[in-house]
Amino acid sequence: HVRGDTDTARGFQPRRRPDRPFNVLAFSSSRTKTSCAMSGVFCLYIRVKLKTDAIPEFLERWGKLASHVRANEPETLSYELCRSDQNEDEFMIVERYPSRAQLEDPHQTSEEFKAFKEWWTSSGVVLEKSGMSCVETGVGYMSK
Repeated sequence: HVRGDTDTARGFQPRRRPDRPFNVLAFSSSRTKTSCAMSGVFCLYIRVKLKTDAIPEFLERWGKLASHVRANEPETLSYELCRSDQNEDEFMIVERYPSRAQLEDPHQTSEEFKAFKEWWTSSGVVLEKSGMSCVETGVGYMSK
């Protein structure tokens, strides 16, 4: 995804991540800062351990999915892939939505998500997977 004028108009500001071994832009949005303090935000945290040789393909596929989510799911608050600083083959997926309903539809019903899920469940790339869903309490903060 190439940042365009519509992204700037919606408040997206790219942050270069030179510390990453792959070319990724992380995006922040001023519109999400107000919603970060809300209680009731539905979160999904998924920890995965991947086959080392499959990580480049995983990152490419994840990047395409994340671009799709950003462009087509305006209610999604966060959709981030974090890499462990201790084990390069472990990742944490962080997803935040106004409610569980936005996770279920449009996210899980999109063809792009279904294709990604099919690939990662059938390819054997995922060695371990665990996770949890939760609801933000509004106590504390996600962003300053």
